[in-house]
Amino acid sequence: MHRFAYLVIAINMVVSALSVSVTTHLARLFADGDHRQFVRLLTKLSLLGVLIAVVGVPLTFLVGRPLLTLLYRREYADHVGLLALLVGIAGLTRLEIFSSAV
Repeated sequence: MHRFAYLVIAINMVVSALSVSVTTHLARLFADGDHRQFVRLLTKLSLLGVLIAVVGVPLTFLVGRPLLTLLYRREYADHVGLLALLVGIAGLTRLEIFSSAV
């Protein structure tokens, strides 16, 4: 089942790259005292994590079985619920990463 982690790692890599690229901008907004823009950008980033969880979990149940069969083997497709759980956790973990980037 460790192969499920590869799909989650791909999501994490994209979102982590986004968080790293925006950290400097967040720091500049905060240092300049532009707290309104700071909170606005941080809220958008946090909503991205929520979006990954809220959209990703149902999407995983819809397309996870054929995707897992295509990428791996049929035996993996029987565990689509585990993949959905990992996607949900990945989305919620993004909230922590974005908030700790500050």
